Amino acid sequence: MSERSYSGARQRIDLHTHSTCSDGTTSVSDLFSQAQGVGLDVLALTDHDTVEGWPQLPAAVAATGVAAVPGIEVSSEHGHRSVHLLALLVDPSEGTALAAEMAEARFSRI
Repeated sequence: MSERSYSGARQRIDLHTHSTCSDGTTSVSDLFSQAQGVGLDVLALTDHDTVEGWPQLPAAVAATGVAAVPGIEVSSEHGHRSVHLLALLVDPSEGTALAAEMAEARFSRI
């Protein structure tokens, strides 16, 4: 993933997307191609409860020039309500442990 510092210039950013790694209908590479096509500068991949698409981010960034934000949409419950929280700029080295914790939590709710 590329690192960019904030220069004060306006950027077009989408911080909430889903790929076929969760409930989306578009692959990670196609999401980034579409983002490039509409002029986005930055795209966050925030699949539901999985970091499965993260390994594809470097290639998507290299192919499109669109910067990636590793993220995840965490499913939870508050009382009897389903709650979804976006976690952005998650350290990719923590992704596997985070996914394992979420899978365990999901299993315990069943």
